[in-house]
Amino acid sequence: MRVGNLQSGSSQLQEAFEKLMAAWELTRDDWTDERAQKFEEEHLRPIAEELNLLVPGIGAMSQVIERMVRECDE
Repeated sequence: MRVGNLQSGSSQLQEAFEKLMAAWELTRDDWTDERAQKFEEEHLRPIAEELNLLVPGIGAMSQVIERMVRECDE
């Protein structure tokens, strides 16, 4: 990851969460009780909500940093 490139880290976070959710879907096929619902609500949904806020912020910050790096290189 070069200086100012936050996008690769953001992509890794998104890919990891997609893998987590795919594994959860497989688990959810067999784990259908109230505890499963509670786990989803208390752990997985907050992660999804945070990622939905985080990823656009990372994109914006990455653009600012990349612009700063270009300007400093000039």
